[in-house]
Amino acid sequence: MSNSDIAILVVDDTKLSSAVVNRVLRNSPYRDIRFATSGNDALRQIEERATDLLIADWVMPEMDGLALTDRIRQLDEASNHATYILLLTAKEGAEAVKHAFDRGVDDFISKAALHEQLLPRIYAADRITTNQNRLLQENQRLIAANRQLYSASTLDTVTGLGNDLYALKQLTDTLAHCQTRGGACCYIQIELYPYEEIERLYPQQIIDQILVGLTRRLQQLIRPLDTLARINENELALISYHNEFESCSAKTYRRVYEGINHKAYKTTMGYLSIEVAMSMSSVDGQWGDTPSAEILMDLALEGLIDSKENQFISVQQWHPTEKPSG
Repeated sequence: MSNSDIAILVVDDTKLSSAVVNRVLRNSPYRDIRFATSGNDALRQIEERATDLLIADWVMPEMDGLALTDRIRQLDEASNHATYILLLTAKEGAEAVKHAFDRGVDDFISKAALHEQLLPRIYAADRITTNQNRLLQENQRLIAANRQLYSASTLDTVTGLGNDLYALKQLTDTLAHCQTRGGACCYIQIELYPYEEIERLYPQQIIDQILVGLTRRLQQLIRPLDTLARINENELALISYHNEFESCSAKTYRRVYEGINHKAYKTTMGYLSIEVAMSMSSVDGQWGDTPSAEILMDLALEGLIDSKENQFISVQQWHPTEKPSG
């Protein structure tokens, strides 16, 4: 069953595709339909009021469909909203499909099949975006409830994450699990820098907006069972358990590093890029012993210097002074 209340925005600089879209939608249950003549016009309209479904040409002058997708994903991140993006294209082939999906496009339709396929695809987009936005709203309510249920001693009120005490407990529990069950434990420290300059350039409200955007992006990049915490004003911690020690590597977390580093985050002062350092400390359960959580945290902290100087993920592996026999 369709949700006739969803907002649809159609972008087409030539008016040809939008005319077809308009004809298809005319007898549909959808009534909240807007039209934009360019990518910039679409962004302006979305800034004024979010849309649930965007239908746009892949090829447009000034800003094509993929560039528009990048900007909309930034807006979604800042507003905690999910926009379903459907591109109209004459492009074909697996590489074109892969490229579009990698950039964040949800679906696309060949212009040759537009009349036959558009409405069924919109119905599918309707179901998906309605559920996604419902989940986002419920998650926000849960975060608000958590802020009321937990004291400030265990919760960071800016990001909704646990704080340093929470991270310490989670890391201690993960190390205990690693010692009894085997596997490996990774502790990753993420630092936003140079923080002194950031504090000089931006008011606290803007810094908080950057931190919230960074948190949301990290939550999209990490696994559901990983633990994320804010342990300092400009530092986050990621705690992970892996079945194999080989997974505790820079290669495993390169996507996370690249997904947050030198990326723009939307704030009320515009789009701001940030630089982060990442340092990992890890423990292999095959040693039969594990360090304290504090030792693993200190090891990761030491590696942040190398990460900042060389702009890579610094990796430190903890092991006892002597390998156990047997």
